[in-house]
Amino acid sequence: MSITKQGLFGFAATLLAISTVSTAAQAKDHLARIDRTFLQTVSRANAAEIQAGNLALKRSRDPQVRQVAQTIVTQHSHAENLLQNVASKLDVPVPMSPDAKHQSIYRRLSRLSGRAFNRQYLLTQMRDHHAAINLFKDEMANGKHSAVRSFAATVLTDIYNHTKMIHNVAGGTYGLKTASINEAMPHHHGHNALSRVASSGKPLPLRNTMRVPHIGAHSFKPAPRSSPVVNPSPAPGLD
Repeated sequence: MSITKQGLFGFAATLLAISTVSTAAQAKDHLARIDRTFLQTVSRANAAEIQAGNLALKRSRDPQVRQVAQTIVTQHSHAENLLQNVASKLDVPVPMSPDAKHQSIYRRLSRLSGRAFNRQYLLTQMRDHHAAINLFKDEMANGKHSAVRSFAATVLTDIYNHTKMIHNVAGGTYGLKTASINEAMPHHHGHNALSRVASSGKPLPLRNTMRVPHIGAHSFKPAPRSSPVVNPSPAPGLD
């Protein structure tokens, strides 16, 4: 009887171990899907923004629009370099090309020129960057891998800042209606606070918002021109 009990206990322990391993594998697979989708989506978005920005640098003669385009190309190139570093170490393949929707938008932009081009480019950038802010907020709130969350925190600050630049030019010079931008960061903190939240494993508080004021063209201050980072440091949280 004692041997039978020991056998039963051993069998039960084996079943429990198998169940635990299976559950852990499923959790890992679910985690990978969440963060992999984010990285792949962002890579496509970076490609679309860089492609449209380069087109604006060729087509536009407005120095404010050109400065917006240069900033977007520079900062999204930097973001893509960081993303490639993270994706490579996590063995996640990324597309590095725009999706079908943005390829279609690019073709439509290519047929425009002058003020019509500038207006449509800025309108497209406002829409895309509002979507990007929401995408990064979602990753920081729901993403599971600390390296991907830290990447989101690092890049979100740049996205938020150049989205405000887009608003300033779109609303101030071209009279386009600008909406509020949801600020995906703890109030009165910055990148360091974002990084701490991203690596803490806790959900990001998303209750704060910030409205971008309507700023006239005379108040526009171009961001300093810089070059894309060729050899960026790994994103925080990725060794």
